Amino acid sequence: MSGLVGRAREVGVADGFLADGLAEPRALLIDGEPGIGKTAFLQHLLATAQSQGHAILACRPTRSESDLSYSGLVELLGNVEDAVLDALPAPQARVLKALLRREDPHVPFDRLSLGIATVAAVRMVASTRSVLIAIDDAQWLDRPTTQTVTFLLRRLAGTAARIAMVRSERRGLAPSASGVALDWLSELARAVPEGRLDALRLGPIEPSELSRILRRVLGWAPAWPRVVRITELSAGNPLYALELARAFGAARTGEDLDHVLPEGVFELARSRIAKLPRRVRRAVELASVPAAPTLDLLCRLDSAILDPRGDLEAATRRGILTIEADRVRFTHPILAAAA
Repeated sequence: MSGLVGRAREVGVADGFLADGLAEPRALLIDGEPGIGKTAFLQHLLATAQSQGHAILACRPTRSESDLSYSGLVELLGNVEDAVLDALPAPQARVLKALLRREDPHVPFDRLSLGIATVAAVRMVASTRSVLIAIDDAQWLDRPTTQTVTFLLRRLAGTAARIAMVRSERRGLAPSASGVALDWLSELARAVPEGRLDALRLGPIEPSELSRILRRVLGWAPAWPRVVRITELSAGNPLYALELARAFGAARTGEDLDHVLPEGVFELARSRIAKLPRRVRRAVELASVPAAPTLDLLCRLDSAILDPRGDLEAATRRGILTIEADRVRFTHPILAAAA
């Protein structure tokens, strides 16, 4: 399931963004409505950057973690090697190792010291290759990390740093758990040099592209007239279209698609979770509660589940959860909200 379906114009913009050789930070804001494919597009951008030798510092904050100070920064710097930290001045190394829990986490530090240490670490990584800082669902980034990242961007002059951020429209949801609305466009505009901020809004997909996506993800696609109708009903939104196709596949033969489907991608996501086997649904609902769910934590939270690991893995096979090492994530924020 590698590669991106369609989006030729957008891919061209991303390729130009990565190919820019000027030693100045450049930012790309990827915007669009929920389910339009922002995360998939960012993953394509990350894969391309990695193949070109960029160093990747990435995080994917969630609403449940937005009130945890520096949770985003910990994830961003998680791949910075100890050798890089050891090469920093001792006070800066201590601050970052404490933040990343690689040494005593109780070492005191102030925001300025952390900002200076972060700049030093990223500059050291950028001294050997260009750096791509990627933040998916940036509206959920915790405020302390936001402040540190903007501090970082203002001080990266002379480095080939690339910053890719995804900002989603979350209609009907608070912009963050703390109630702080983050205007990422203005934050970025102030942090990067003039003329170095690009905004890319993802629009709807075409029926031919949708048919390819359905076959790739579901392994099948309805007849062409149905594909066209699903595209119309979903307004070209890939996630909504996938949920419509799933609902259509479960509908009785001959039923009118317009009359058997709930309206809106959130309602479809809720319906999909509600139809899970009871034990799998219980495991999915449990995974939506902790700020940072792990397999070990979820297995300990509810001893009444006979096989929590197996139920969580069943949810991954249904495309609702992913398990990376021990960390459990929802495949899309809309599914997490539905759970």
